Amino acid sequence: LIAMHKILVSRVAGGLGDQICATVAVRAAQERYGGDDYIVHASTGRPEWHDLFHDQGYCAGGYVPFSRGGTDQYDHHFSLDGPEDRYEKTHNWDASMSRIEIWCRSVDHVPADLCPHWRPTPGETKWAKSLLKQRHLVSGEFVVLHWRCAPGMAYKDIQHRYALAELLGARWPLLVLHHVDKNTPLDPDWKLVLEKSILKDAAIPFHVESGLTLRQLGAVLAMAKLCIGPDSALCHFSAAVDIPFLGVFGATCGETVCRHYPKAKWIQAPIDPKWNCGSTAPCYGVSERSFWCFADHMKGECMERVSPEQIVEEVGDMLLNC
Repeated sequence: LIAMHKILVSRVAGGLGDQICATVAVRAAQERYGGDDYIVHASTGRPEWHDLFHDQGYCAGGYVPFSRGGTDQYDHHFSLDGPEDRYEKTHNWDASMSRIEIWCRSVDHVPADLCPHWRPTPGETKWAKSLLKQRHLVSGEFVVLHWRCAPGMAYKDIQHRYALAELLGARWPLLVLHHVDKNTPLDPDWKLVLEKSILKDAAIPFHVESGLTLRQLGAVLAMAKLCIGPDSALCHFSAAVDIPFLGVFGATCGETVCRHYPKAKWIQAPIDPKWNCGSTAPCYGVSERSFWCFADHMKGECMERVSPEQIVEEVGDMLLNC
């Protein structure tokens, strides 16, 4: 790479969690090659990802929209869509290495800090405080529950969500963030959350097309005391805004996903040999990160065995030690 002057690091595939993780590799490329002789650009395939990261200082050239023809202007292109193969169908995850480590190695530099970082602008922070005030919440005093029902992705589906929301809301000021998109309609239980007096002011759907934008989401999340969620985007976003995260993991491995995040803890759902979980436990990676038992039960048996009381107890311990 001695003769290279313009470097592009791109991550086009994946969702918000993938994009946040990819910023660590972008920063690694900047540390490795940035300077007077090189300029590092980062690229993403969707405008909302670009809008989220363009001002975060990860690379000298900022974030740029991705176009295949546009890569010709670069001396070297590091594509983060290729270095990992564990997402292929029927390919089990390599639990010994996180995607962040894989991507950093692909740009030939693994920094000491493998945690992503993101900060809202002062204007976004002011807006978030105003939104929280409308819901009778104060910065630094509420917890977030990431409520996501993902068809075909049972490892993102925390069971007993409504009971969990009730228990959390009875002990701490609570903000429920319901992930909605074109393929994931509002959970039927969501109406119950909205109708419940203890939670009616604490429920916000979020998506780039309705509810919160990604930058607004980040600004709100940065003010939380703690976030609870599955193996999904807010796991990585919580780490990026430097708040504690409690993950509920079943088919995926909490240690692999969260070990670079200093304030993260996780509950690994129990495995029972009678469930035919295969030769490994947990069964992370099988059939597009679904469950061995999903075809028979349409949900993860292990995730169902994590009780709301267990999650609330762990939240209490984490808050005591914050």
